[in-house]
Amino acid sequence: MTGSSEEKPKSANFYFASLLGGALAGISVDLTLYPLDTLKTRLQSEQGFQKAGGFRGVYKGLSTVAATSMPTTALFFVSYEATKNVIQPLVLPQYAPLVHMFAASVGELVMFYNFLYTIYHPRLSLHGIKKKLNE
Repeated sequence: MTGSSEEKPKSANFYFASLLGGALAGISVDLTLYPLDTLKTRLQSEQGFQKAGGFRGVYKGLSTVAATSMPTTALFFVSYEATKNVIQPLVLPQYAPLVHMFAASVGELVMFYNFLYTIYHPRLSLHGIKKKLNE
């Protein structure tokens, strides 16, 4: 419907670029904001800023945060691009902003599902193990 009959399907390299871009975006945000969040937490500490660590070790624990944010941000980027590429050829150009909003919503839903699975799967598994031990 967009008038471009020469639209080609996206290659695997295109989606790899989205994965890589998402991972780099995730780590960039973490490298920038993690120390600020650490300092804010220390400022709000009941024991005081200096006793909570002051300015020392503001990147301590970053590897754990990066290990989760890089794949989830990459997953958002890939789901956004895939959704956009499937829907955009079916929609008139004046509705392109709606396509981007919908694709971003799908990306957020994928990340939310991933969040729920990450949080509740271990808890449910642990609950099942505890239940079997109590029998």
